[in-house]
Amino acid sequence: MVKGAGGTTLLGSLAGCSALVPSNEGGSGGGESSNTVSGQDSIPSEPLTIAMVTFTSGAASVLGQPAANSAQMFADQLNEQGGVLGQREIEIEIVDEAGENTVRRFRELANDDNIDFIHGYISSANMLSVAPVAEDLNQLLMILDAGSSELFEEEVTDPEWVFRGTAHAANGALGAAQLVARDLPEASRIAGINPDYAWGRSSMELFQSALEQLAPDVEFVSIEWPELGATDYGPFISSMINSDPDFVYTSLWGGDLVTFFQQALDRNLFDGTDLGAVCGTNAMTAMGTDMPEGVYVTGRGPGMPGILPNNPLHTQFVDSYQDRYGNPPFGYTAFEAWQGLKLYVSAVERAYRILGRYPEDEELIPVLENSSVDGPQGWVALAGANGHQAIEAGVYAQTTSTGGEYLGFENQSWLPLEQVMPPEEITTREWISQFNSVR
Repeated sequence: MVKGAGGTTLLGSLAGCSALVPSNEGGSGGGESSNTVSGQDSIPSEPLTIAMVTFTSGAASVLGQPAANSAQMFADQLNEQGGVLGQREIEIEIVDEAGENTVRRFRELANDDNIDFIHGYISSANMLSVAPVAEDLNQLLMILDAGSSELFEEEVTDPEWVFRGTAHAANGALGAAQLVARDLPEASRIAGINPDYAWGRSSMELFQSALEQLAPDVEFVSIEWPELGATDYGPFISSMINSDPDFVYTSLWGGDLVTFFQQALDRNLFDGTDLGAVCGTNAMTAMGTDMPEGVYVTGRGPGMPGILPNNPLHTQFVDSYQDRYGNPPFGYTAFEAWQGLKLYVSAVERAYRILGRYPEDEELIPVLENSSVDGPQGWVALAGANGHQAIEAGVYAQTTSTGGEYLGFENQSWLPLEQVMPPEEITTREWISQFNSVR
C-alpha cells in the first residue's frame, strides 16, 4: 500500500511530466510492461491490489462480468512479464457492485490498507454517490463505465482524485442524434425508452436536445421510462407502437436490454422502425443469433469486437478474450476495463521514471492528468475535465448475421470527436445549444 502523505511537495515538479516520458504501450491484454528497471529497491515486494467494482450478479452482470473478465486477463498477461515495472505483480479483487450501502462499501475499500487502487462503477447513480467521497478521502478512483455527464459538469467540478477512463454519455447520445439527423433523413417521428434513473434521464435528454437542434423537423412522439430492473416492457412497447415512430432511441443496458429486445421482437416493434441502442453491444453475447438484426449499436466509442481490423492491439485483445472466455468481448466494459488499468499502470511506470522511486498516490495525479494510451479502442486521452475525462471518437454500426453463433457489424458510421464530445471550456448542454441544423 502506498497511500497518504509524503509526495505533496513534488506535485508541482511532476505537473506536466507525463509528456516528458513516452507511454509504454503494447500487448494484447496488460500489454508489454517495461523491462526490469534500475533502482528497484523502492518497488514494493507485495502485489499491487486493485479493486474492480462491477456487477457480477443479477441482470446487470451482462454488462459487468466482461469488465471482471478483462481485468483478470490484463493482470495475468502483465504478470507473465513480471508485473508493473517488470517486478510488481497485480492482483485483481473483484467487488460486486450489486446491493445497497454503496457509499459505505466504497469507504471500506478506501480505508483498506490492502487495496492500492479502485477502478469501477457501472451505475451512474453509484458513481455520483461515491465520486465526492473519493475526493473527500483523497482516494484515487478511475470510473470504469458509468456515463452520466453530470460527474464532472455538476457533481465534482474541480476533480483531483477522480478520473473517468472512458467517454461519457454524450458520445453515444450525440452520436445517435448525429446519425439520425445526417444518415436517416426520413426519420421524423422519434420515440425513446430509457431506464428511469440518472443514466437513462441524462442519456435521453442529451439525445433529444441534440436531435432537436440538428433536425428541428423531428417530433418526439413517445418517451417511456421503465424502472431499472423492469421485467414487463409490454405497456411501453405498446405505447411506442401506437405512436408509429420511425426511430427508437434506448439507453437500456444489461439484462434489462436483453428482456426489452426479446419482448420487442415478440411484438414486432422493429418492423419498419429503426432502433438505436447506445448500450446495444452488451446484449449480443447473451442473445446470440436471437439478437435483432439491423439495430444501430455503439460501444461507447470503438469498444466493439472487430470494429478496428487494422489495429493490432484491438485484434490481439479480441482474440485473447475470445480464446480465454469462449465469446467475443461484446460487453464494451471489457474494453473500458483494459483502458482504465492501462492508464493507471502507465502512470505508475512514468512516475517511477520521473521520481527515481515508486510513487505515492498523490504523485500519480499530475502524471495521469492529460495522459493517453493506445489500446484496443485506439488512441484514448484523458483530455476533458482538466485532464480527468477520457475523450473518444464515436462509432455506430448495424447488427448483421455472420452465419455463426453471434451477430457482427456492418454499415459503420464514424463520428469525429468534435461531433460527440464537448470542448473543454463548456458543458455538454451549453455545447448542444450551439448546434446548427443539418437538415
